[in-house]
Amino acid sequence: MRQIGWKDQRSFRALDHLDLPTAIDLVKDVFTSAGERDIYTGDSVDIFIIDKDGVRAENFPLKKD
Repeated sequence: MRQIGWKDQRSFRALDHLDLPTAIDLVKDVFTSAGERDIYTGDSVDIFIIDKDGVRAENFPLKKD
């Protein structure tokens, strides 16, 4: 999980410079963490990526068991 390296919430002010792959990894980490703690989260999450080329959807499985 990338969040561990940022140490605390104050570091989130610097997130305006994330590149797309890093931002997507962060979103996946957040939903993976939520899925481990909340049984109602579901088995997967749809991530919608909006950029200058349009909108694309990516399905990310949360539960591996």
